Amino acid sequence: MEHRTNRNTINRGFTLVEVLVATAIITVVMLVAIGSVLTIQDANRKAQAVRAIIDNLHGALENMSRKIRTGNTYYCGEVGNINQSWAATDCGVTGFGTALSFIATDDVNAQEGSPTIYEMQCMPHSGTDKYPDPTTGRCRGTQTGTVMYYKQSLGFPDFEPLIDPKVNVKSLRFYVRNATGAGGYPSILMTIAGTIKIERINIDTPFNIETTISQYIK
Repeated sequence: MEHRTNRNTINRGFTLVEVLVATAIITVVMLVAIGSVLTIQDANRKAQAVRAIIDNLHGALENMSRKIRTGNTYYCGEVGNINQSWAATDCGVTGFGTALSFIATDDVNAQEGSPTIYEMQCMPHSGTDKYPDPTTGRCRGTQTGTVMYYKQSLGFPDFEPLIDPKVNVKSLRFYVRNATGAGGYPSILMTIAGTIKIERINIDTPFNIETTISQYIK
């Protein structure tokens, strides 16, 4: 009996062209997958950086609110002479102030009757442009704004920054109402707006926060 072998039935391997095409497809898929992973990691890194600064900002504003709420003798603006007494005063013609002075009753280190002051200052400055424009409540030109904190107590003789320097405050306003308590409990509407800017990761995120603070009466 004669046996014949059909050459068409013999298994053969991949050709060079098929291998190259398969390798190219796998490479493209891997590059797309790696790019997606890197994009997700970069977005997560940016989100964490912004979250850390926002948490710092919220913490500072919460501390401000607590001190203001438990304080008294609210003055719309920075008191002219911190060593003299002053009267509780609502905001004037503009309706708002870029600074708030008051007595913080929860500060055991502050000298009796001395003010705690929160105010917006502009950087850099040459003296006269240290404070925002009184009509707009904003810094001038390319200046950046920040929130400063003052209390007259041992070891704290001057204004200190209250928030992260990566926060550019474009507007800080205090609207003081019923400061004397004659028309009801004193209240302060505080608004702050600006941007969070982190140049190394190309972040420039705007924010706008508003809160109403009513005096706590024991």
